[in-house]
Amino acid sequence: MLKTNIFILLITIYILTMKIRIPKEFEEKLEGDYRSYIDNMISKYSSIIQENKLEFFGEYTEHGIEHIEDVLNTSCSLFDEHTFKLLNTKDITILIISVILHDVGMHLSSEGFKKILSNEFDDYRVAYFDENTWAEEWQIFLHEAKRFNDEQLENIFGSSDIEIIEPDFDNLDDISRKLCGEFLRRHHARLAHEIVFSGFPAKIGEQNIIPTTNIDEEIIDLCGLVARSHGMNLRKSFDYLKNKHFDAWKAPYDIKCIFLMVVLRISDYIQIHAERADPVIVRTKRFSSPTSIKEWEKYEAIRHINIKTDDPERIYVTAKPKNSLIYLELKKLFDDVQYEFDLSWAILGEVYGKDDDFKNLKIRFRRITSNLDDTKKFVNTVDYVPERIRFDADPELLKLLIGPLYGEDPKYGVRELLQNSVDAVKERQYIDENQSSKINVTLKNDLKNDSTYYLVIEDNGIGMSKDTIINFFFRAGASFRNSMIWKKSFVEDRDVKIEKTGRFGVGVLAAFLLGDEFEMYTKYYKSDKGYYCKASLSSKQVELTKTECDIGTSLKIKLNHKNLSLFRNYLRQHKEYQE
Repeated sequence: MLKTNIFILLITIYILTMKIRIPKEFEEKLEGDYRSYIDNMISKYSSIIQENKLEFFGEYTEHGIEHIEDVLNTSCSLFDEHTFKLLNTKDITILIISVILHDVGMHLSSEGFKKILSNEFDDYRVAYFDENTWAEEWQIFLHEAKRFNDEQLENIFGSSDIEIIEPDFDNLDDISRKLCGEFLRRHHARLAHEIVFSGFPAKIGEQNIIPTTNIDEEIIDLCGLVARSHGMNLRKSFDYLKNKHFDAWKAPYDIKCIFLMVVLRISDYIQIHAERADPVIVRTKRFSSPTSIKEWEKYEAIRHINIKTDDPERIYVTAKPKNSLIYLELKKLFDDVQYEFDLSWAILGEVYGKDDDFKNLKIRFRRITSNLDDTKKFVNTVDYVPERIRFDADPELLKLLIGPLYGEDPKYGVRELLQNSVDAVKERQYIDENQSSKINVTLKNDLKNDSTYYLVIEDNGIGMSKDTIINFFFRAGASFRNSMIWKKSFVEDRDVKIEKTGRFGVGVLAAFLLGDEFEMYTKYYKSDKGYYCKASLSSKQVELTKTECDIGTSLKIKLNHKNLSLFRNYLRQHKEYQE
């Protein structure tokens, strides 16, 4: 009997602790049917969110109860004393409900997914926004997905070698789940609007999970609209409100819904602290999607958010991105947040600025800054180069150019790379007559994989500086010899002192003729540090890091299998090369 009572007590404690906690400032504003509606909503949806299995988003950052509570607390912190006095019970109710609903569609199960694609869910479509039923929208998406390019496939599925087919919803595999997840990611804001009327989708033929309420349906609609707004252009909601509420559209039923949309949007955006991505999980879990990896690493890189700055309307973020890709992602994130601040203040002024009663509806912050803003200062704190570095041509275009340019013959790739090494050695000998020249070409086997071979071309030439790598080596067709930097060193009175051998700038194309991936070490003869990078045709960002290495350049190219036998024959014909 005692064991039974303890068990019941533990279950009771678990149920009580799993419920969403509301800020006490909000609690004080709630009463009557609105209080009951929120309690019912929390009771119905807490268990769904608490499980947080995210069947279609297994690699996403935290979107459970903790995230909802974070958004609610951030929402509360956005109000100053004057603004909070203008908000009534209905305002706070709609804000709380919209926060609970805004991401709840991401918790959909495969059974719920089938439900929204069935005609059972069509009655809840908000025709003003959505021309298509869910089934029609799914077919449009599937048609597009079958034409995803390599980059899209890599970002969603972790591989470009993916065939998109209609999923078997009774037996979903990993690829199908990620496909459904991408569809839900695009449309979960719409689902939030519909769930406020329909309830959370259950199995086909079963009743959905829906809170009971005595609140007017028009106000319920506003809950869904505010929840939906975080995934749409805010101004698109204006006509919808005007169409339904006429002259009262700015505050229907005395609800400042556009202000609430701004608050939800900003609060969701600035939940960007490291706690949303457990560092232990980041280090131990294997992720297949590059997008998922970036999201986790991006949130992990944010170490502190300071709202107590010398400017009370400014947020200051301290971040420690571990590489240039995460650095660039964070810069974009902060730019996006700043854009949302600018847009939000513009909309609040546009909608409420001329109204004596509501012109004090404001959010506390206008600006976001970070330790990443001063690039010259930040660069001294990291080993990588915090800049956008990529091939200055579309990867698909590079693929099309490589074959015709070299006639599909890998020997020309070797020739181009060797010519670049020869030129680099000549240039260094011109500067230092006592410097001996060295160029080595080696075919190496990967010790961990017998079927993988690399072509390695090494020289002790002049090497490349950071600017040369970014502006010339990675730029298809760019000529370093035409630059003022090269001419100052090797041209006197229009007389070129070094005979040209190769076409510098074509080298990176030549490497991709031989294989899809390469590694490079290079050190410029005037530099204290060298640089290392590893890149492929699909690289969106090339990670260029400072390293210790000898003056010169070493290029290691992972060979295509079809070229391996050709290279062996090629190298055997040239006795000066070794395998």
